[in-house]
Amino acid sequence: MKRNLLACSIVILCGLCGVVSCDKPKVSVEPQTMTLRAAIEQPVAYSASPAMFGDSVCGVQQRTIIQDGTIPHQIVWQANDQIIIHFNTGVQGSMRIFDLTSGAGTGSAEFEYTGFGYTSDPDVTMQEELPEEYDSILAGYPAMFVTVTPENTITVLEAPREIYMGLENVVDYPMYGEADKDGDISFVCPFGMICFPVAGDVTINKIAIDTSYSNDEIDNDIEISGLFQINNLGGNEYSTTFHSSTHNANQIVWSGTSSVTLTDTPVEFYGIMPAGEYGAGVEFQFTTTDGTTITKTTQQPFTVTRAQILNLPVLNVSSN
Repeated sequence: MKRNLLACSIVILCGLCGVVSCDKPKVSVEPQTMTLRAAIEQPVAYSASPAMFGDSVCGVQQRTIIQDGTIPHQIVWQANDQIIIHFNTGVQGSMRIFDLTSGAGTGSAEFEYTGFGYTSDPDVTMQEELPEEYDSILAGYPAMFVTVTPENTITVLEAPREIYMGLENVVDYPMYGEADKDGDISFVCPFGMICFPVAGDVTINKIAIDTSYSNDEIDNDIEISGLFQINNLGGNEYSTTFHSSTHNANQIVWSGTSSVTLTDTPVEFYGIMPAGEYGAGVEFQFTTTDGTTITKTTQQPFTVTRAQILNLPVLNVSSN
């Protein structure tokens, strides 16, 4: 399920080899009929302090159009979306792929079993048939970036792109779902997003948000990139526990296919981040086409809340 945050898109590496063996046993079975229904939680937006990057907003008065306390853009399912399903009566680490069959363009859709499944545990044999009985379901999206570990917990990989330019480009936002035996899955957004408008007079081709920076008072070292295990804390509360990573776990990156020339009119970028408090010292690093790195550091803590978009003040990135 690709899902988008705009009027037809929304709202957090490649294969599953980072979590389980690439040689995991697979089984293809005769098509069986099973339809599940899946609904998506809708996000809200709120704003950070105007002094996030100091006393000045760099002379740029424009702000993101997303307003506080609103649903900025409906999260909808798209055609060809896929979800991973684990039945509680299935073998350890079992995963089955379900395809969207109806409901594209809405926040509630139906998914049908594809007849394809596999397991993350090489010591068990995947059953060929769908379970006749089950009491509960675990679900994850997008299917190709989700693994059910042998302990039968969901591990969600971060989005294929961690920072997006423009809300319309935000796709494949990681989601976690649960259902009782009625098959009605409620998907939640265990991650949050930040929106940071960028203005200036330089041309950039890379942005990195880095939490490894520390000063005399604060040592952040927050892991924000890689694989995260989703933990249900009850009461509609979820936490993301860092699982493993094959690259810099303290940094999320936008690297454009083409460079962007900044002007006085801000360009909005969106980053998918684990929920939590990010202390003063988080760095926004902008790389220009001539190789120069311009760094902006937050001057106060900010909090990312799951299923919400945090609007940061405009950042001015200039050659002066």
